[in-house]
Amino acid sequence: MTKRRLVIGSIVLAAAALAAIMLWKTLGPKPVEESEGAASEVAVQVGKIVRTTLCRYVSAYGTVEAEPAMAGKPAAGAFLSSPVGGILTEVRCVEGQAVERGSVLFRLDVRVAEVAVLKAKKQLEFAEQTFER
Repeated sequence: MTKRRLVIGSIVLAAAALAAIMLWKTLGPKPVEESEGAASEVAVQVGKIVRTTLCRYVSAYGTVEAEPAMAGKPAAGAFLSSPVGGILTEVRCVEGQAVERGSVLFRLDVRVAEVAVLKAKKQLEFAEQTFER
């Protein structure tokens, strides 16, 4: 009798599993199929193009190149450099202006340099106090 119960139990278990699979396939989630003719919605904003000048600031890195030689005019040349970096506070020249060698073209903000000097003075005072001890 135990053999018979085992066979009947196996058949009932297989039938229950088959019924669960059939229910899952019919009532479960449907796969999403993409049709070829489906249109997708894309948000588009249209605006008017306006020419304007931005006057805040420009952070840039680059190379200043001299004007090339033209008919009746020799090539221009210039070497422009600053020994330290900083923020421009004053511009004393304009584009195309002839300048003399050694003339001041730009002024940098001195606050960064002043802070560096104060910091160096404090370090010197601390070093002198340490030396005296």
